Amino acid sequence: MDYYTETIQTIRTHIEQNEVELALEKLIVELSMPYIPLNHQQTFESMLREVQSLEAKNPSLYTDIDEIKEALHKSEAFKSKALNSLESLNLRMVLDDLVEILQSDVDDLSKRFILMMLFEQEIDCQCDLNLEGEMVSIDTKKLENPLTHNHYQKIFLDLDEMLSSYDPSLLELCYQELSLKIMESFPFINESLNAEKILENVNSYMNNG
Repeated sequence: MDYYTETIQTIRTHIEQNEVELALEKLIVELSMPYIPLNHQQTFESMLREVQSLEAKNPSLYTDIDEIKEALHKSEAFKSKALNSLESLNLRMVLDDLVEILQSDVDDLSKRFILMMLFEQEIDCQCDLNLEGEMVSIDTKKLENPLTHNHYQKIFLDLDEMLSSYDPSLLELCYQELSLKIMESFPFINESLNAEKILENVNSYMNNG
């Protein structure tokens, strides 16, 4: 049995046993991969719609900040639900709680998403937090949209020049990989990143897939 067949069977078992969170967690992991064979991608997307339909029968978002705090310390599916829940809230009303989360041992990527939400809602927040094992001081009013930063804009343009007429599908995968790398560095700018590295990463995923 190959990897994808086994994974699909595992997810199907979770769905049949109404283990929605576990099914969602595995689907999030699989669909976040830069390269997925088309037939398996379509299967995962169909299963995701099925899981989302099951979720719709239950409250799909947390409404209590304490539930969100707890979920951020659980599996990827719970973290995803917690972050989606935060996006639906007026974060000014829970700013003290968010600072507490940022200063906790929650994983770095969740902290980066919370900082981005604060930035997008134009909420001023100053705090010291641990990112990548180092204490840093963040002032959200001094942050900038990374997608409009000159360095990243150049990478987008370089990728377009390299691939738009050669392989548009590969270009889309590279855009996705670049967006992921941008988020993994936020609120900082990864000056070492370039179009060649992005293409190399995507080719590596595809070759190993």
